[in-house]
Amino acid sequence: MKKTLMTLALTLLVSSVWAQGAASINSVGLTVGEDTGLNLRSSLEGRRFLQLTFAGFDDEKDIVLTHNWLFRPYRKLTPYIGAGFAFEIDDDNEVVKNDNDDLALRVPVGATLNFGRDDLLAYAEIINEIDEDDYDLGLGIGLNYAF
Repeated sequence: MKKTLMTLALTLLVSSVWAQGAASINSVGLTVGEDTGLNLRSSLEGRRFLQLTFAGFDDEKDIVLTHNWLFRPYRKLTPYIGAGFAFEIDDDNEVVKNDNDDLALRVPVGATLNFGRDDLLAYAEIINEIDEDDYDLGLGIGLNYAF
C-alpha cells in the first residue's frame, strides 16, 4: 500500500511540474557523497528547480528525482529544500523486487554557493531518506556547470 501511494505521489509530482512548463536541462554536474553520480538540473518558473540524479557505480544504482524550492539568497549562499523519490535499480536494470529499499521518499535540505560566475554552481545538501523500514541521513556535495 505504501509503495502504491508513493508511486501515485511521484506521478502527481512529475505531471504537475511538467504541466507548469519545465524548462530544458540547464546544468549538469557531479555529486559526491550519499548519491555519488551524475546529476541534471532544470530551472522552473519561480524559485524552483528539478534535480535528476543517476547515482551508484556498483550493484546498487539509484535514480533520484527531487522538486526543490529556493529561499532568498543570503550573501553568497542560497538555501533550498525539496521533496522527491529515489528508486533502486539492480544489475539487470530492473526496479529491485522483494526489497524494502526499492522506493524511498527524499527530502533534501541544502544550499548553493555563488562563485560570482554564472556557469558554476557548488552545493551541499543533507539528504533525508525515508523508506518502509528506516530513516537515513546522508551528505552530498556537488559541482554543476550551467549552459
